[in-house]
Amino acid sequence: MTAGRTNSWLQDKPEVDVWGHWKVTYRDIQILDPSNRLYAVFNVTDHDLSNPANRTALKGILIQAATLLDSDGDGLPDQWEQKYFGSLASKPTDDPDGDGFDNRTEFASGTEPTDPKSNPRLAYGITGDGRFFVSYYRWGGGVFNYMMEASSDLKTWDGTSLGVLYGSPQTLYDGSGRSQMIFYPTQQVKSYPLSFLRLLVTP
Repeated sequence: MTAGRTNSWLQDKPEVDVWGHWKVTYRDIQILDPSNRLYAVFNVTDHDLSNPANRTALKGILIQAATLLDSDGDGLPDQWEQKYFGSLASKPTDDPDGDGFDNRTEFASGTEPTDPKSNPRLAYGITGDGRFFVSYYRWGGGVFNYMMEASSDLKTWDGTSLGVLYGSPQTLYDGSGRSQMIFYPTQQVKSYPLSFLRLLVTP
């Protein structure tokens, strides 16, 4: 996990007291939920990972932390609804900020459903080698399937590597649970001037 990486070491000071502020002890593993909130603490001194039972327990906690609970079955995770509305009463088709995007779309796009200035957008441009690209933000979890498709005539669409090149996803460690995705039509603009892209999001 750390091979080839430069690791920063936290140097605490009495006047800063980061360990006290974070409420951590030596060899704590702080496990976060999809919104980067503290879910659990697992100390590997108390739970030696050379013991298979402790490894199994840690794995179970990690899986639980990454699993989105949707107790009312409306397609919106409980923690997402609680974060923005303080309850589970909001519906997927509601548009509380009046920006034209319902809660389901805002959730899929990693935008804030209570802020009309935060709404789904596709950014685009031309790379230095003449390649058109589209980027967008998405929820980092596995609730939805995202597929970008390319077309030269708006009739035939291709979402395979023959039509679209996939850039590496960039996870944003900003507490939003979002990732940024970048896509390119396989054909360069200068050699194939008509290129269209569309994004399909399905449950």
